[in-house]
Amino acid sequence: MRLFKAMGPFAAVMLAGALAATAPAQAQTPLKLLTGAKGGTFFEYGDAAAKFISAETGLAIAVEPSGGSYDNIRALHEDKADLGLVAMGPGFEAWNNSAAWTKGDTMRKLRALFPMYETPFHMGVRSDAGITSIAGLDGKRVGVGPENGPGAAMFRDMAAELKIKPEIVFGAPQTLADELIAGRLDAFFFGAGVPVPAYQQMADRDRLRLLPLDGAAAAALRKHYPYLVDSAIPAATYKGQPQPVPAVSVWNFAAAREGLDDETAYRITKAMMADPAKTTRIHVTAAGSTAVNVKANTFMPFHPGAVRYFKEAGVPLAVP
Repeated sequence: MRLFKAMGPFAAVMLAGALAATAPAQAQTPLKLLTGAKGGTFFEYGDAAAKFISAETGLAIAVEPSGGSYDNIRALHEDKADLGLVAMGPGFEAWNNSAAWTKGDTMRKLRALFPMYETPFHMGVRSDAGITSIAGLDGKRVGVGPENGPGAAMFRDMAAELKIKPEIVFGAPQTLADELIAGRLDAFFFGAGVPVPAYQQMADRDRLRLLPLDGAAAAALRKHYPYLVDSAIPAATYKGQPQPVPAVSVWNFAAAREGLDDETAYRITKAMMADPAKTTRIHVTAAGSTAVNVKANTFMPFHPGAVRYFKEAGVPLAVP
């Protein structure tokens, strides 16, 4: 204090500024991003996107695995995470309180940021299991991903509609792939952007054959999940798969909690959308991570920060 008085007001201000400049910077609290189970595309994409966004913006992002969309949606709604990857099927159910997993909660405290990619659901069977149709899963051990994941609910509903009774096994994609390779599972149902790392591993070990999700199986799924669309897993996505395989798909979006500050949401959205030539290289599924695909969101409001970016870029939004 005596030093500042002796120096006079101008010198004191200059010295104070110099001291502030040399003081250690205050650590940034990382944004919490929930992804999915390890071995699944949500985790792979989320980790790659977080690194890219951090490099582009300087924002610190802590990536955490989770049970997938159901867990991520609830965490965003309850302000327990800043960012989360969301399949728009479970998003639609949460927004409308239209599924048992919501437990009576209408979850609308989350906001869309940007489109990620389209997710086809895979029905993989062990290549030596002798299963040639969905009906052949009756009585078989079928992995369905994490217990709280959308794949588990979807497979249960499909099985009930088709009047088959498989033995359902829960677990992370990587764990279920290991179980199928070892012969302790007959099949594995899962939705993720292609190629799914766990399915690649099964195919590379010559243990995977994909069953088509069409006809009665696709109809059974769409009866319960009207947002699903017909699609296909492209030929040669996996070793030993020479032809496209019919599937059903749902879109995925990155979302934020409602209270995330606008500037942060703006910077994240701009980083991911402004330069597709860079963004689409972050992960094999990121070809869908472009502004044109904002139209795939028809119900969830975009975060004001994201709206600001899309307005600047001249991209129309189907929802506010």
